[in-house]
Amino acid sequence: MSYERLVGRVEDASPLTVASLPDGSVDTLYRVEGGGGPVDSRRSFGERVAAGESSSFVRERTAREPGGQATNMAQQCHALGDEVTLLGHLDDPVFESLPFETHSMGDPARVDVYRFDDGDLMLAAVPDSRDGWGTAALDDAAEGASGPVYGADALLVGNWAAFPSMTAVLSALADRVDVGTLLLDPGDVSAIDSGAAQGLCEALASLDEGCEVVVSANREELSGLAAAVDERGGHVTDRVRRAAGVSAVVMHGFDESVAATRDGRHLLPAVDVDEGVRNSGAGDRFSAALARARAAGWDWPVALALGNACAGHYLERGETLRFDGLRNYLNDRGEVDG
Repeated sequence: MSYERLVGRVEDASPLTVASLPDGSVDTLYRVEGGGGPVDSRRSFGERVAAGESSSFVRERTAREPGGQATNMAQQCHALGDEVTLLGHLDDPVFESLPFETHSMGDPARVDVYRFDDGDLMLAAVPDSRDGWGTAALDDAAEGASGPVYGADALLVGNWAAFPSMTAVLSALADRVDVGTLLLDPGDVSAIDSGAAQGLCEALASLDEGCEVVVSANREELSGLAAAVDERGGHVTDRVRRAAGVSAVVMHGFDESVAATRDGRHLLPAVDVDEGVRNSGAGDRFSAALARARAAGWDWPVALALGNACAGHYLERGETLRFDGLRNYLNDRGEVDG
């Protein structure tokens, strides 16, 4: 029913203003060959390395593209027709191909993505420029943007874990932003300590006093946050929401999405995907679609449906979903009637 209601909502959807920040990466995609043929799976690659079957492997570059959580989220909102401003670490010509307004605040990360049938292997080199980035650099970029940033309908914040000053920036944004929905995807928090987790929760609680704050992450990331603040009992989304005191915490996964909100918990099965062709970047598409749906005033089941559809489409086809392709895609997956 949620997917049917979603199709009805997009028929009169209006463009929103969206700002996305602060990371950026240059993603170089590779296929791996060894012993005269392709290495199809991460498991096979690991087993062959461990067994010493080959002393060397050959990587074949298949693509070089703009990446990073902020970039991926911006691309999804642009595909849905929104007016997007990306403020990231974008000092590379690869970002010039993006069809929306961009402002760079430093060097991007360099990510080698090794494509395997059972999941991508990502190796990243992070620039030192992130250590010096903070509120002043963001303010400068926001001031130079022609589109709204602190006053956008939706503000998307990615990769908190990769920026040492991100908690301080979030705290400062509480006095700057006038947005409908602010979404945070914390990134890899597997090594987060209790002090950092508590500081993040306090910053998010302060932001939530002025807007709807949504934390969106996968199960492993949310479990890491909950463990770091020693919050126990109940579903992991409820645990993190209690610790952070925010409007909602959402878990996205291959099987389902779950939102713990002020009016209760909402669960929606994911779109049925037979075989994925891309897995890195699907969660970012989910988060972006969810945030713009909430900023548009859509209820939680419909917002989860849009997030699931965008994530599933990217997983299955490696393409960012547009509104004009939504009905056909959901019909193909058996979620709605043609």
